[in-house]
Amino acid sequence: MKNIIINCEDISISRLRENCPWGVDVPNDPNQVVYVWFDALLSYIFSAGYLTDDDFNWSNIIQLCGPDNLRFQGLIFQAFLESEGIKKTDKLLVHGTILDKSGRKISKTLGNTVDPIEQLEKWGLDGVRYYSLVGLSTYSNSNWNEEDLVIIYNNDICSGWGNLLTRTLHLIDSKSVDIVNVTDDFKSIVDKQSDIINSLWSEFRVKEALQKTNELVKIGNKYINDETPWSNPNFNQILSNLYYLIGVVNKFYEPIFPDKYLSTEEAIKNKKKVILFEKIK
Repeated sequence: MKNIIINCEDISISRLRENCPWGVDVPNDPNQVVYVWFDALLSYIFSAGYLTDDDFNWSNIIQLCGPDNLRFQGLIFQAFLESEGIKKTDKLLVHGTILDKSGRKISKTLGNTVDPIEQLEKWGLDGVRYYSLVGLSTYSNSNWNEEDLVIIYNNDICSGWGNLLTRTLHLIDSKSVDIVNVTDDFKSIVDKQSDIINSLWSEFRVKEALQKTNELVKIGNKYINDETPWSNPNFNQILSNLYYLIGVVNKFYEPIFPDKYLSTEEAIKNKKKVILFEKIK
């Protein structure tokens, strides 16, 4: 990128109409049109509220792009902004490329494209969103594999999180638990894991953050299996500890399952059993 800056004195934003017949006309030159990426890049600031939203917050602008767009997004677009006196991007997050399950780059030429609408119809919004975030790495290339999508979602969410949530709330309700303060040792374990998860989110390492969230769920499921609150006389404290854990975990899953978050939060508040996640196949 530095070499491009050093070696480039100017950038043309127009193309000959005969080579690119569609586009915005260049003023006073009917033979030229404005090249499409100029308009495309400007749409970022207008979509974000530039000149249309008086309350738009320009304090921390994070921009996402793919590696094949780095020159346009990281250099040319920033030059547009600077030339107009508009604040430039604070952080540019360049994500990895999505490959097909064989490891080939997805392209129309190869005919291996993945239709997102078709994926939603087959696996549902929760399944597709979750796999997009935990099955694909933020900064490296990743394969889109529907078989993995089914396995990961069913194991992590249905058998993991959904199971822990249902069992905990069912036991709390059926045993009329009087929730007390979580014990210091259990709270320390949960809070330490939470700090790691928050740190990963701040670095946009979403896959790792969700994997650590799943580890927290596994801690809960192991704890409930080991302590057997359905027969343990100390069930009140055990389930109070689990109640603390599921409250923490639900907050971490909020951006992943926003449609179910409020229902889960309400169930936790009312201490009533809820079944929200069904296996896909």
